[in-house]
Amino acid sequence: MKLKFIYLSMVLAAGLAGTASCSSDDDNDNLQPPVTNNDQGSQTNYAQLLPGHWACEDVDDDAEEMYNISFDSKGSKSIVLEWVEGEDYVMASGSYSISGNVLTAQYTDVSVYVENGGSYFKGFSNKQSRTVKYTISSLTNKVMTMKDGTGELKTFTKYKNVSN
Repeated sequence: MKLKFIYLSMVLAAGLAGTASCSSDDDNDNLQPPVTNNDQGSQTNYAQLLPGHWACEDVDDDAEEMYNISFDSKGSKSIVLEWVEGEDYVMASGSYSISGNVLTAQYTDVSVYVENGGSYFKGFSNKQSRTVKYTISSLTNKVMTMKDGTGELKTFTKYKNVSN
């Protein structure tokens, strides 16, 4: 299991190179999703802006959390989530759909590792499918702010585009 964690850490470190930090902003719970993304009043095209590899690092007094989410736009609309906190992590993959600013992820392949031997981490259970709804608060081609499955507001930076 340690080998798997080392591999995951290397993948996350490579993916997070050159990305900005994210923030957990619990003071902004009433943030409303934008209806425009420029001065001309055009609507945000979530489906067009979302595909790519996104990273977020959240550091607080207790622990450091790293998130890596990848969205593919071709055919199946696949999603991959890597979420690490200390020695514990979840790796999950599946598919996603978008309706307005609500992203619904259906994780069907879930692996959880918990240092103390448990099989539950941040709402995910090892080898158990899970559906999570995320609310996108803002999205540009470089920065995405959304409430994750725990209700916390996180800011992600896109570090790689995916061709449509």
